[in-house]
Amino acid sequence: MAAYTVTNRLEQLVMQPYSSLTMALSTYSGQNMGAKKMDRISMGFKDSMLAMTVVACGMMLIMRFCGNTLVGLFIHEADVIAMGGQALRITSLFYFSLGLIYVCRGVLNGVGDAFFSFINGIVEIAGRIGLPVLLLRFTDIGVWTIWLATGLTWMLAGASCVLRYVAWLRKWQHHK
Repeated sequence: MAAYTVTNRLEQLVMQPYSSLTMALSTYSGQNMGAKKMDRISMGFKDSMLAMTVVACGMMLIMRFCGNTLVGLFIHEADVIAMGGQALRITSLFYFSLGLIYVCRGVLNGVGDAFFSFINGIVEIAGRIGLPVLLLRFTDIGVWTIWLATGLTWMLAGASCVLRYVAWLRKWQHHK
């Protein structure tokens, strides 16, 4: 429980730049939609994907190589530090997928597709409940299921966000 709590705190550090990017992208997309400058929305999406990728790679490297040290700032038990560090190494593999959620939702919220965020949130809830059940049933990875299911949930939700963004983009291009 202590390792889970600490890793969640540290992953908030990853989510902070993503959250800021989402808010900026939502405003940017909404303004450009209102001004009928749809090409700028696509350009903003691409630029945001680049920024998110840089953040994802940087945070992944930090968590992979400094995870134990970061966990050690909150906890002093060696076994909890080791578990937390390993958990961060697992979830860090999915930071790009997590970023996809934030970037796509930012654009989609900005262009008026806020209902999708609700639907995508349901996908995340289903993943957080269903994936651990499946992993526990069909694998023997034990406690690591918690963090693997988190990453896989991000991947599932990120993929659905990309599909929704691509559908919106095609619809917009068709109406051009």
